[in-house]
Amino acid sequence: MNADWQDIAALGLVTIAGAYLARRLYRFARRRSAGCGSCAACPADDNPNEKSMVSVESLVETAGGKENRP
Repeated sequence: MNADWQDIAALGLVTIAGAYLARRLYRFARRRSAGCGSCAACPADDNPNEKSMVSVESLVETAGGKENRP
């Protein structure tokens, strides 16, 4: 096999890029499967069924659109 330095450099770069993409995919898949609140860095809410909601009236007042309503 007669490979000059450019072929070896190109194969090295492709190998490094493939390893980088494989590592990113592994870390992405591992992070997604853990879920929110599974570690101490991001504590889960005490009651996951309770959702905080913002009333429409407060949004309209904040946007200044109350005087524009009929």
